[in-house]
Amino acid sequence: MTTVYTKLYEKDADPDSVYFLESGRVTIYLDNVDKYQINGHSLIFGVTEYLMNYFFDENCKRIETAICDQHTDVKKISFEKMINGLKNFSFLINVSMVVAKQVYLTNQIASTGIRILEEEELKNKKYSKLYYNSILSLKKEFEKRKLPWVKEIVTEFETSLTFKRGEAYQRSEEPIIVAETNSLDGNMVEYQKDTVLCEQDSFGEEMFVLRSGAIDVIIDDKKIATISEAGTIIGEMALLLGESRTATLKAKNSVVVTKIEKKELKEIADSGTDIFETLLKSLVKRHYFNMVRIVDLNSSVLEKTSVENLKKNLSDKSLSDLKKLKKKLVKVSKSKDVDFIKPIIDKFDL
Repeated sequence: MTTVYTKLYEKDADPDSVYFLESGRVTIYLDNVDKYQINGHSLIFGVTEYLMNYFFDENCKRIETAICDQHTDVKKISFEKMINGLKNFSFLINVSMVVAKQVYLTNQIASTGIRILEEEELKNKKYSKLYYNSILSLKKEFEKRKLPWVKEIVTEFETSLTFKRGEAYQRSEEPIIVAETNSLDGNMVEYQKDTVLCEQDSFGEEMFVLRSGAIDVIIDDKKIATISEAGTIIGEMALLLGESRTATLKAKNSVVVTKIEKKELKEIADSGTDIFETLLKSLVKRHYFNMVRIVDLNSSVLEKTSVENLKKNLSDKSLSDLKKLKKKLVKVSKSKDVDFIKPIIDKFDL
């Protein structure tokens, strides 16, 4: 029997609806290289691009292509119905869990690509993020001072692929910050210095919101980051997906967190906190910019004859763009009587 496939939506098209998977399996194509699948019952998917536009005032086209076979039962959901649905706890959690799964799967794809590139990719990441954040600093200075020559520099350099790569790295890694958690004071827990909140590869059904102190993030016995910003959500993927922990969390000093267990989700949602909408916003952003990174990397791979050439090209190009930007800023700082350029230049570590 011949299998008949239906294309639900296509990459680079305008998003016109979201979808409800009653049963079956949907295959999501990132490009000609990578794909992943969503399968199960009563799942809401295809929301990322629309919610990027809705929450962040972006102008996002479809970043993936979705197809299904004749055995899959899928229905369209209007944007109006979806936005109204986000006011309902079950609907909101359904959407959040699907997007979290997409983040998890695209993280795996992105990590595979990064392992191929190894140290050169880390250099590319460092240079691209520095380039991106330098342009952001200039944009802020323009908004404050309205100097035309600052706008000219921004316009000249923000069209670079290095800027777009830096944005994808930066925004896919931004922490989830909850502005207000006073309604959750009853869930506060204090941990003393060196206490392990959760261990890598363990299973857990709780997440944490940092209230005070600092938490070290440890992967394979190596500290990779320290979280110290109050309001940061940690461990949300394990709670939403039931996946094993990807890192160990250890109290760097005396730490106070809000601890949220899976069984408490509806009660917390009914308390009026916006924690779950904030969580969904972050997941949508991470999924979108994971896709940007993967597609950019795959495009670069296809353009090069070998991985070694690709390694060299990516880091060399981002470093070259960074040097051009620095040269421009040094020149401007000498010719203009301003004091706000030097702190931007001082962040360059070349």
